[in-house]
Amino acid sequence: MKTLYFLLINLIIFSSTALAESDWDGFYSSLMVGSSHGDVNENDSYLTGYTGDYLNSYRTTNNSDSSFNGTTFNLKLGINKEIESNLIGLELGGTLGSLEARNEKTSGYWVSTMFFTPGNESSWNGFIANTKINNYETFSARLGHIFNNSLLMYFKTGAAVGRIERRVTDNSGEFFDAGSTLRDKKTEVGYLLGLGAEYKMSNNFSFRLDYEYIDFGNVDFKYHGTAYTYLPGMSPTMKQSNTIDFSNFSAGICYLF
Repeated sequence: MKTLYFLLINLIIFSSTALAESDWDGFYSSLMVGSSHGDVNENDSYLTGYTGDYLNSYRTTNNSDSSFNGTTFNLKLGINKEIESNLIGLELGGTLGSLEARNEKTSGYWVSTMFFTPGNESSWNGFIANTKINNYETFSARLGHIFNNSLLMYFKTGAAVGRIERRVTDNSGEFFDAGSTLRDKKTEVGYLLGLGAEYKMSNNFSFRLDYEYIDFGNVDFKYHGTAYTYLPGMSPTMKQSNTIDFSNFSAGICYLF
């Protein structure tokens, strides 16, 4: 974050030597490299599919979030309209990367009216949860102000579409086969907020800094597995809702057509 502030301050200083005339109207493309960081909240999950009184209900209890980290490659295409010293525009973005969060601290308990009464549940540890986002797309509107004909500072807002994969491994063998990995994939829509700056180095090229915050909200996952050894022939299902959000800082070159 300190590096971002440093670069923005220097862009403002250098803009005093800008081109006398600078036209921001028209189409552009940006090629950028970024770094993403975010959180996955491990909310309670619920298990169904066991029959009889052996197991009536189950849920995990985990207050420990896991964190996203990863490098991204961003391609953005857009159109600008300059109105006096202000700018409005629309932008499409595509991001490739491997954002992954891993949580090895998932714990929980199960409740059975046959063996336990409320307040005297059986606790356990052993689930490992992985969350991965390989790519996502964005659509946003930009609103900015142009300083000295060469420095653009802007805000943006819009939507993001991402493909999210969750993998849950039951190392304890408490409910599913020991070591079995359950998977689910979702395509989710979230909202985007951001800001950034561009410094025009010539009539066609500019250097760009960009920050995006993306929030997918609560994402519902469902996992199907095979019951552990002592309960053969059953096919339990685990449901969980995870809160997923992250930030992406990127820098790169923009070409104005």
